Amino acid sequence: MYCSTMHSFHSTIFIPTGIMQFSVPADGKMFKHSIDSYMLILVTGGQGTLVINGVQSRMCNGRSFGLAPGSIIEASIEGGTDLQGYAFTFHAGSTGVNHGTAQLLSPEPPMDIFKHSGELEIVPFVRLVDYAQELYSQREGATDLQRIRNHACFQEMMLFVVEHCHGTGHSLDARQAVERVIVYMQRAFQEELSVERLAFEANVSKRQFSYWFKELTGRSTTEYLSDLRINRAKQLLLTEGRLLDIARTVGYRDEFYFSRRFKQLVGISPREYARNRKKQLRIFASECLGHLLSLGIKPVGAKSHLMQQYFMRDLVTGIVDIGNPVDNKKQVLELELDLIIASNEREYEQFSSIAPTVVQPYGARTAFDQLRMLGSIVGREQEAEQWINRFESKASKQRKRLAGVISRHATVSVIEIWADRIFVFGNQWGRGGYNIYNALRLSPPDIVRKEIIDKQRYKSIQAEDLPLYIGDHLFLLVYDERGGSERAASMKQSEIWKSLPAVLNDQVYELDYYLFFGGDPISLDNQLDIQVNLLLERSCR
Repeated sequence: MYCSTMHSFHSTIFIPTGIMQFSVPADGKMFKHSIDSYMLILVTGGQGTLVINGVQSRMCNGRSFGLAPGSIIEASIEGGTDLQGYAFTFHAGSTGVNHGTAQLLSPEPPMDIFKHSGELEIVPFVRLVDYAQELYSQREGATDLQRIRNHACFQEMMLFVVEHCHGTGHSLDARQAVERVIVYMQRAFQEELSVERLAFEANVSKRQFSYWFKELTGRSTTEYLSDLRINRAKQLLLTEGRLLDIARTVGYRDEFYFSRRFKQLVGISPREYARNRKKQLRIFASECLGHLLSLGIKPVGAKSHLMQQYFMRDLVTGIVDIGNPVDNKKQVLELELDLIIASNEREYEQFSSIAPTVVQPYGARTAFDQLRMLGSIVGREQEAEQWINRFESKASKQRKRLAGVISRHATVSVIEIWADRIFVFGNQWGRGGYNIYNALRLSPPDIVRKEIIDKQRYKSIQAEDLPLYIGDHLFLLVYDERGGSERAASMKQSEIWKSLPAVLNDQVYELDYYLFFGGDPISLDNQLDIQVNLLLERSCR
C-alpha cells in the first residue's frame, strides 16, 4: 500500500570549520587563547602542559582534548621537542526539526558533546589519527565528490569520539586531578613523595589515586618516581660531580642506595654509565645484536643465531661468533669486554663476573622501547631517537601508500603454524607484528587486542579457535621443521580454514619464516617493505 506521509528525520550533524596540522616550537613560552567554537585537539608528538579553564593536563603523544565554546586555554611546550598534532574546529546542529526543515548551527547544542572541556579517553588513539591524516590530506576537497567524502569522514570521526567520551564525567574529574599531581611530581621529584601525600594533593582516595596513576603512566608511583630521579641523575653524571651530591640532588639521601637503585633500573652502576658515555664500548651481544647495530655499535662478539639472521648477515663482518649456547666462557673472557647484553637471568649469573652485564630479554617490550632502553645504557639516546624518527617517517609514507587499499575497519592477524601448535603473534615479538600494529596502525581482531597486544608476546591456540583470532587479512608463517609444512597443508584443506573470511577473500599473505624471524629494528625496517608490497600487489589482482 502506498504511503504519502513524509516523516521528519532527526539527526545530529557536526559541521567542520577548520583543520590544522600544528607544530608549536618548544621555546618555553606560555600562550593563551579563548575558544569560540567546539575544538578537538590530537597530540602526536612532543610534550607540554595544557591548562583548560584552570585545570592542568599533560600533553604528549596519544592525548586528545575536547573544548566547548567559551573555553580558555593556556599552553606551554616542554622537553626541547616541538609539540605536534592536529586541531579541528566545528559547530554542531540538528536536522529534522521545525516540521522537517533543517536547523543547523543551533545556539543550543543538540547534545552535550564533551560533557565538559578537558582530556578525552579515546581508544585506540591511532584510529583517531588515521581520520585526522585522511581529512588533512584531502582538506582542499577539489571535487564535489571529495567534499562529500570529507563530510562523511568527519561525521564518522566525531561518532567515534562521542561514543568514547560520553558517560565518563565523574571518572575524568579524578583522572584530571591525578594528571595535575603527575605534573607536580615532574617538578618536585627530589622531595619525599609518598602515595598518601600525592593522593591528598589530588583530593582522591589512595585506592582511586593508585588506580588512575597506573592507568595514566603504566607504572606504580614508586616506579615512576624512580624513573624521574634516575633520568635526572643520568644528566648530572656527565658533569663528573660527586656521587653523593648527585644522589642528594635527585632525592636520595644515601649514595649507596642510589647506586643500587640506579643499577636495578639501568643495568649498570652510575660510574659505569658515565664511562660508557665517553668511549666506544667493547660489547658481547648474547641478545639485541640488531639493536646495537642500529645504534652504530658493532659488538666484538655475538651469539651464532643472531649473526645468522637474514638481515644481519651482511653487517656482522669482524664480529666474533661465540656460538649458541655459549659453552666456552673463556672465549667470552678473552674479548676484554666493557659490557655484556644477556638474554636472561641465567646468563647474568654466567657472565656477570666477566664484565658489567645487563639483562635484556627478547620480546619483553616493543622493539623501539628496547632500542631506547639500550640507547640509555650505552649513551646513544640521540642515535636511538634518530633511528626511530627515520623509521616513523618511512612508516608514515607506507601508510599513505595503503590508504584506500586497506579499510580502516579491517582487522589483521599474524599466525604461525608448527607441527603441533598454532601461534598468534602480537606486537612485541618477531614475525612482523610490530609493523602491522604499530608502524602501519592496522587493527587486530578484538580478542587479539584484549589478550595479546602490549600484554604478551604470542598465544598458542587450537585450530577450532581460528575464526576468533583470524582477521579480515592474515599474514601466515609456517615453521617447516618436524612436520610443520605437512600440518599447514592439512589445515588448508579443513572446513574451518576454508570458511575464514581472509581465505574466502584471497587476503592471506604467506611470509618467509627466515626473513620474518627477527624483531630487531633492522629486520623490521626491511620487513616493512615486504609487508606493504604484499598488500599492494594483492589489491591489484
